[in-house]
Amino acid sequence: MNEHYKETWYEIAESYTDDGGTMTIESTDTLEEAKECASNYDFSAEPNVDFIFIDKWQLSDDWTPLKDRGFEALITKPIKNKKA
Repeated sequence: MNEHYKETWYEIAESYTDDGGTMTIESTDTLEEAKECASNYDFSAEPNVDFIFIDKWQLSDDWTPLKDRGFEALITKPIKNKKA
């Protein structure tokens, strides 16, 4: 058994305006922690971030990480106005 695996966790990720890509910025054990992290995100630090989102992940029986398709991703829109 690999001890760094968790049965369920939440990933906070950035979505980029320039290429439509995403990147995980943080993982937490609970949804409450993920929401707290998302609410403290500094959009001014990365001008190409359109929004951040939270996804729920779980491990399958063979320890393969799988996105929980029954969980509707939570999306946070930036508060600041972006310059064109």
